[in-house]
Amino acid sequence: MPLEVEWVRYQGNLWHNFLNLNLRDLYYEHTEGVYIIWHGGHEPTVVTVGQGVIGDRLVAHRLDPHILHYQRHGLFVTWAQLSADQRNGVVKYLSQVLTPKNECAVPNCELIGVNLPWEQPGKS
Repeated sequence: MPLEVEWVRYQGNLWHNFLNLNLRDLYYEHTEGVYIIWHGGHEPTVVTVGQGVIGDRLVAHRLDPHILHYQRHGLFVTWAQLSADQRNGVVKYLSQVLTPKNECAVPNCELIGVNLPWEQPGKS
């Protein structure tokens, strides 16, 4: 049974725009977990998945030309707060299931399955 996590959305149940998200908020400086960045457009695709301090990681990704390459399609982000002992397994799972366009470091560990952002926990 997958671990049920709460993927963060913007007010009104919308996805956060990756490039417009205000990362100066103290919330982002202390929030740790896993995240997914994807692009919209005709064929939405996951660009990358990762883990760490959300604010720090997203700031770094905003400077990454491999991610910015997809901005013409609209870039979106969501994250879930997770403890450090769960993050490696979740990133490995997300990398295998979502097959992001950009390679990300896949930890050598056991998979930890989670509900995906567009799946409601507890519903099948």
